[in-house]
Amino acid sequence: MADEQANEQQYVIGQEISYKGKTCMVIAEYTRTICIEYEGFPFHEEDEEDFPYQREIILKDEAAAS
Repeated sequence: MADEQANEQQYVIGQEISYKGKTCMVIAEYTRTICIEYEGFPFHEEDEEDFPYQREIILKDEAAAS
């Protein structure tokens, strides 16, 4: 039963979500994390230290579905 729940996907590849106030796209899903890609990167109005990479691995709990 636990294995079935672990295999269920919570996100769809290509799904738009919000993270740190930015629109992102899910590009991969793992057990507890997802890989996201920011749309409109680089952000010229933001400091590069806040968003140094176009892609990030984040915890599923940190993302908000759009």
